[in-house]
Amino acid sequence: MSGVQRLNFASFLAKLASVRISKDGLCQIALVLFRSTFEDGRDLRTTEKPDDEDTHRSISSLDIAQLLPAACSWIKEASHNLIQLSDVSWNDCPSTIGQGGRMFIESELGKRSPTGFTPWRWIYWLKRLHEIQEEAKEANEKRLEEYATDAIDLMVSNVKERNSEILRAYQNGGDILHEDKHLICLKRESLMKNINVNKLSLSLSRIFQLSNLKSPSLPNDR
Repeated sequence: MSGVQRLNFASFLAKLASVRISKDGLCQIALVLFRSTFEDGRDLRTTEKPDDEDTHRSISSLDIAQLLPAACSWIKEASHNLIQLSDVSWNDCPSTIGQGGRMFIESELGKRSPTGFTPWRWIYWLKRLHEIQEEAKEANEKRLEEYATDAIDLMVSNVKERNSEILRAYQNGGDILHEDKHLICLKRESLMKNINVNKLSLSLSRIFQLSNLKSPSLPNDR
């Protein structure tokens, strides 16, 4: 597949998964894609050649730059489903699909729960997105940086909206998580700040709307 085909196909599958076609079976694709993108220790970019169609190329030969758009499309289209599965530690799939990648398994988060969807694995994906965002910025890969930034924002806002078990896993995860700069966005204070900003925006919007309403006409005195 070319990069465009890969992105379009991923977006199509994620949209189907978001309405639970085949129940949650399609989300196994996200596990494989996220493992390849975030857990296998790939280079950010290995070639400057256009990401054109190549029928002889497999997922194992792709770099992060080629995989990230597809992974982010799953976060955009099916984030709530992925969070829901993580909340219940869903692992109803073959071990070859559910198993974590090398970097994840060797990490502190991977040691807590190495297979399937789990709060710990979701937190690891968020951490890796922050790392990819930083690496892309240093490499002046603006498009990749934007993909990572947008995905981070969606992941954090969606766990907040759902009051997800992921937040409680982070809160109970100990100093090793609380001191990680890439996970500060999950701290209660950070989330409350975002909530207050959103409330302020809504209040200002409401005030603006009211200020543009005309005063009701009063009947003439007789």
